[in-house]
Amino acid sequence: SMKNGKVVPRIGHTANPVPVYIYVPSVPGNKIFMIDNTGTPTIRNIAATALSLLGFKGPEHMDPALIGFKH
Repeated sequence: SMKNGKVVPRIGHTANPVPVYIYVPSVPGNKIFMIDNTGTPTIRNIAATALSLLGFKGPEHMDPALIGFKH
């Protein structure tokens, strides 16, 4: 946006729910599930979720992943 003729970055974000869809064609059936022990999920859960999708467990200091895998 512009302010006094200068470009100003928009840094605000919404408090509204934002849907996230995960499609993993290499995982057959219903092997991916949502984890319901995270309280209110926020963007802070995304890093651990990405690590989970890559097959890693997030570090203890991170907020938890939003998904898990059934074996």
